[in-house]
Amino acid sequence: MSVRVPAAVLLGVIALLPAAVPGGVSLDGARSHWAFQAPKRVALSGEGHPVDELLAIRQNEKGLTLVPEASREVLLRRAWHVITGLQPEGGILAGALSERKGSLPDWSARIVDEALASPHFGERWARHWLDVARYADTKGYDFTAGRLFPFAFTYRDWVVRSLNQDLPYDEFLRRQVAADLMDVPVREQAALGFLTLGRRYLNKHDLIIADRIDVTFRSTMGLTMQCVRCHDHKSDPLTMADYYGLYGVFDSTEELPEGELPVISIPEDSPGYRKFRDELTARANAAHDYAAEKIKGYQRPSNPLKFDRKAALNKLNQTERGKYRGLLAKLDELEGSSEFAPARAMAVRDRATPREPVIFERGQLGNRGARVPRAFPAFFRDDPDRIFKRGSGRLELAQQLTRPGNPLTARVCANRVWMHVMGSPLVATPGDFGLQAQEPLHAALLDHLALHLMEHRWSIKALIRHIMASRAWRSSSVSDENLAGNDPENRYYARSNRQRKDLESWRDTTLQASGRLDRKLGGRPVKIHAAPFPGRRTIYGLIERQNTPSFFRIFDFPDTSQPVVKRVSTTTPNQALYLMNSPFLHGEARATAEATASHGGEKERILALYQRILLRRPSPEELVRARVFLGSTEQGVRQSAGAWSYGHGRFSRDSQRVDFKPLPHFTGKAWQGGPKLPDRETGWVHWSSQGGHPGHGDHAAILRWVAPRKATVRISGELSRPAGKGDAVRGLVVVGNEKVISEWTVKPGGKVETRLVLRVVAGQTVDFLVESTGDESWDGFQWAPVIMEEGGELPLAEAQAGFSGPALDRWPLLAQVLLLSNEFLYVD
Repeated sequence: MSVRVPAAVLLGVIALLPAAVPGGVSLDGARSHWAFQAPKRVALSGEGHPVDELLAIRQNEKGLTLVPEASREVLLRRAWHVITGLQPEGGILAGALSERKGSLPDWSARIVDEALASPHFGERWARHWLDVARYADTKGYDFTAGRLFPFAFTYRDWVVRSLNQDLPYDEFLRRQVAADLMDVPVREQAALGFLTLGRRYLNKHDLIIADRIDVTFRSTMGLTMQCVRCHDHKSDPLTMADYYGLYGVFDSTEELPEGELPVISIPEDSPGYRKFRDELTARANAAHDYAAEKIKGYQRPSNPLKFDRKAALNKLNQTERGKYRGLLAKLDELEGSSEFAPARAMAVRDRATPREPVIFERGQLGNRGARVPRAFPAFFRDDPDRIFKRGSGRLELAQQLTRPGNPLTARVCANRVWMHVMGSPLVATPGDFGLQAQEPLHAALLDHLALHLMEHRWSIKALIRHIMASRAWRSSSVSDENLAGNDPENRYYARSNRQRKDLESWRDTTLQASGRLDRKLGGRPVKIHAAPFPGRRTIYGLIERQNTPSFFRIFDFPDTSQPVVKRVSTTTPNQALYLMNSPFLHGEARATAEATASHGGEKERILALYQRILLRRPSPEELVRARVFLGSTEQGVRQSAGAWSYGHGRFSRDSQRVDFKPLPHFTGKAWQGGPKLPDRETGWVHWSSQGGHPGHGDHAAILRWVAPRKATVRISGELSRPAGKGDAVRGLVVVGNEKVISEWTVKPGGKVETRLVLRVVAGQTVDFLVESTGDESWDGFQWAPVIMEEGGELPLAEAQAGFSGPALDRWPLLAQVLLLSNEFLYVD
């Protein structure tokens, strides 16, 4: 059935635009879709918790019986994981477990309230939302400006603060779409990072707008609006007229230039702040100097930091614009990285004159079709004739997304909250509530949760508290034979889901165990994946959109190019290899072991390690096994903790053999012969994460890798000799201690690609040697090979990322074993 939706007459354009319900779906069929109807209230007996009563309807139909409740120890750990992503601290743990008075539900409610009051709640639940908001600290492909969003962190910190303050969810959404148009303090404009922090798509304006439409509707209403850019939706009541009506809203909105972003906090005057201002002014003057050199009559501003960046760009040629943008990017880089820079909001504003949208036929920018009004999608309007009339229409859009009669927004939110609390969503497609989304098994429960959210001032904390007060949440995760056979996927929630820690909670609780966790809230991003591995919570790690480090990718960190409403969870060999060989984890194992060093005897120290990591005492059997493990662990067998060995020696061209000797001293940044260079025996030979230095003549610096299995591997890298003085260096790759596979000579200032394909067998050595061809002075080199297995997605070994210090001693090794245990990696 095709219907016609009234629209306003715009500049003489026809007042009616066709808005057929596409894909052969009738208008009545769309209206009858479960998700497009207002949530319904179900009459309950009141004899139990509403969540349990509603779950029992389906459980009884299936003949399922709830498993027993979990122990207090498990519930305490579970509550702190769900709410904060951390383990309960020692004082909280002891206090909660010593309190045995009262019923389990009352005790459970108290520990939930205590966790919800923690400032770390906002950090945990902000990360859930940042997945949906496709948050990143860099822009992706953008060759016209710096890669870094200088103030992305202010949006992240706004989300943390808003959740901690329990800002009503409807207001939380409105501010992210239209804070600049609302009567709120200027610092709330940080919320607009929701719109501005997406991919830059090489600055293609139509694709940036498409991204903003997608994130707005997928995050709030669970609608796949990106499907309507080129044609009417195949299954949902969404048309191209709807899409381009929204396109007009965002096309009538512009980002503030980075030099005009609103200041939301100013640091106190200090030597550091004054030094920052001087450096910023110097960089701005460099840009003005260049503009004055290239543009006749260029007017320098009285304040070098306040100027229209576009004015000069419009007067420069293409080559000059590239240079000028590079100078401007240095301004942004300093403001984005300096702790003394005033914090700014990545904000937007309405254009002086709104742009009237037209349909782009087949989604092609130059193929302009009928004009459409700026408006909310027709099927979901409360008034068919309502179009946006105030400025861009963003504030009206925000109000329509959160109006009480919108059937989707509360449902979508309730489904996500349930998913994060209980471990699986009620609606299997949390990012798509359209006609293809199956009605959930527990539809009445989802409606109840949506109504509870709206009736409790859209409080996320109240909804979490309500779910966690249920008997279902307190259930054990241990399944019996009946449940395993009749409900293997736990769709009926007769038991709890056993949840594995995600990247953030695993890393943060590891830092807790070692005592290195930095609990400071907010601030600029840091490179948590690189040495010296800062102790900040994982949410504060620098998120690089285009070059996501393998640390994040290995552990299922979401794709930041699009909204991710539900993470995938994988178990792969690369995860195990990282956990066993990671310099980060080795450092935490050492710190954890060191924290227990003051506990007298062997037994007391084992007890302390178990309590610190697993929050419990070991059983008598575990204590015996730990003692046997400590007694059987050999010392000094391996040089390094990672996949590489760092040495020196010579390659005999007569015997075709490598004389490899491990370098004995690790400085924290490099392996070398002794504490100072040159060493009496090994001279200048050393290896760092990026390269090193050979000794005299054929006295080589050697990097060794041992193949873990039979495979075909691809080796990539670049051998460079940065200094322009001295002699050439010679690089060799020797396999199996008997055959030179390849050899390169690199002159001063030169470089060469070192790409190879090899067949290796388990236990076979691959040596990377660098020799001097004369005097070793100035022979420092850079070489960080990467070894990939043929067909593999992640490296077997990376010389730079996998650079590591000494292998673990027996106590850190025991700490590592506990940190790698399923008991630590899973919540219960």
